[in-house]
Amino acid sequence: MFDIIGDIHGHAGPLKRLLDRLGYVESAGVWRHSSRRALFLGDYIDRGPEQVEVVRIVRAMVDAGEALAIMGNHEFNAVAWATPDPHQAGAYLRPHSAKNRHQHRAFLDQVEEDSRLHHEMLDWFRTLPLYLDLPELRAVHACWHPEQLGQLRPYLDRGGRLRDDAWVAAATKGEPLFEAVETVLKGLEVTLPDGARLSTTRTATHAVRSARVGGKTRLPAIESWLWFPRPPWPASRIRPSPMGCCLVMTARSRFSLVIIGCVASRARSRRTWLALITASRPGKGAGWRRIGGMAASR
Repeated sequence: MFDIIGDIHGHAGPLKRLLDRLGYVESAGVWRHSSRRALFLGDYIDRGPEQVEVVRIVRAMVDAGEALAIMGNHEFNAVAWATPDPHQAGAYLRPHSAKNRHQHRAFLDQVEEDSRLHHEMLDWFRTLPLYLDLPELRAVHACWHPEQLGQLRPYLDRGGRLRDDAWVAAATKGEPLFEAVETVLKGLEVTLPDGARLSTTRTATHAVRSARVGGKTRLPAIESWLWFPRPPWPASRIRPSPMGCCLVMTARSRFSLVIIGCVASRARSRRTWLALITASRPGKGAGWRRIGGMAASR
């Protein structure tokens, strides 16, 4: 059995408290559980104040067989940031723009850019698989997309890791491999219907602040979107959050059907109900429950 843990982003304190609450005990620098293992879904770095400690904890658990870990887009970006672009002298696979440096600065400061520790961490990031297809479950950082996973597989080794000769294509915009990596590690890009506006609360995964009318926005872990002119289930089953929107889940055979409903604050009479289907398989007793606060409205 696995305890599945998502984006940690350099917050070692909360991670330790979570492991403790889940029944793990630290022994000789490794957090262990008597009957379960952890499954870390990537994004160990950037943002938080204890990024080195987060990587140490996760890596120690993986090395001891107490956990599995996959790559997130932030680990991919870290490797690309430090990898020279063979096609442009003095350039890197991830451009050293002000925007990218700002996003990555906390990590670079904490590991001291170009230090031995920095390169040790990058070497470990390269060993992380992009996804796991286990007998019990499938794990990916952002989006399980069969077509793009098929595009990826020829460039992966037996452990699901990007081969050394694949990094340039994986980080080069316009390459098919780039699009595959973007989808798997960052999410599927979809076009919103005309007049649609997508907004989220801070509790939503990979918060997306807004989308241009008729434009595109990147959304996490989705396979298909279904639009409904009215709630597909009785509205009484859908509970609005204090922010005026809700996110609920119900089990239907092998799929989870996530229903997102939003009541626009300025036009409460106009509602659009949005559903997305994922290939997860909830356990027995899975029913309607609040799991976040993301909504689409028009």
